[in-house]
Amino acid sequence: MPPLPPHFTSLYRICLRAVSAAVLHQSFATRKLRTLFKPSFREAAKVVRQVQDARAKGIDDAAVKTKEKWLEDWNRRADNTLSLLLNSATSKGLPHKVTRNLALLEAQHRSWAEKRYYSSRGYWNPSLPVDDQRYVDPSFAVSFNLLRESKRDAMMRQQEIIDAAWGPLGEVVRMAEGRDGVWLGRVGYRLRWA
Repeated sequence: MPPLPPHFTSLYRICLRAVSAAVLHQSFATRKLRTLFKPSFREAAKVVRQVQDARAKGIDDAAVKTKEKWLEDWNRRADNTLSLLLNSATSKGLPHKVTRNLALLEAQHRSWAEKRYYSSRGYWNPSLPVDDQRYVDPSFAVSFNLLRESKRDAMMRQQEIIDAAWGPLGEVVRMAEGRDGVWLGRVGYRLRWA
């Protein structure tokens, strides 16, 4: 597999440096903002690879043209995002507040997701025996099937509350990205393996 083009990797490095400068090189906020911007670069890298593969094979159809147009739009958004990050680094105004609050939002959402999805309660623990009592939650029904149904219902209700809370915020972010042509990041989690 050929390496990514130098202009793409250079843009990625510049974006990482700009993110750090935008939050005045605070390590916590830098890490959180970088995790927000990585999914968009991963998505763009996939498209770049697809275009490279198509060019190597000599394919020049409408699908390749569409991907190239998408990359042009992505590059325009990258320029706008870099200018937002530059403004954030040079002033304490609204751009700086936006980047700071994005870092805090990502940190809070990640801690919430880890408690919700990666907590040790209810999941297999290799150090415990299979029939350990900690696997059974006495507040739910005794039967395993009823236990599973109760947890599923509780998770569905909880997901409705989460969608009601995070849905409007996500819509506002997407509207701002569409209007101003910038990235404000994507929350993307990778599955963790034991």
